[in-house]
Amino acid sequence: MPASGPELAIAGRMAATAVSAARNHPDMSWFRFVQGLAEYRQDRFARAVDWMQQVLSDAGKDFNRDAEARLVLAMAQQQLKQTSEARATLAKAVQIVDTRMVRLDQNSLGDGWVDWVIAHALLREAKALIEGKPATATEKKSEPR
Repeated sequence: MPASGPELAIAGRMAATAVSAARNHPDMSWFRFVQGLAEYRQDRFARAVDWMQQVLSDAGKDFNRDAEARLVLAMAQQQLKQTSEARATLAKAVQIVDTRMVRLDQNSLGDGWVDWVIAHALLREAKALIEGKPATATEKKSEPR
């Protein structure tokens, strides 16, 4: 979730340290995602776009990560006044969330519950930023309590 002040700088340094330490990790995409999210939260939107595009170069391997990366990418594009790109990226993210991610009405979120929470929080934030809409009543009901 959005933060302000010293927490952002600390989170940014932690993300940079993780990316640096994980250079030889077989799946760098999660580390890149965290770095891109940190850049976005620090209002470095062009850098966030660059990181999320790196994440999406591995698209299709992890649909949770793909959805989350597209949501951050869409928000960064919107902040950079790339409105049509932001809307297109958001639409792709929504499609992944709706068709590939586990749904709340299923028996269990299983191990994917953390990604479900993150993706839906980012989705709510992205829709508010890009579409100028608050969460619907249905979306509010599906929020974790």
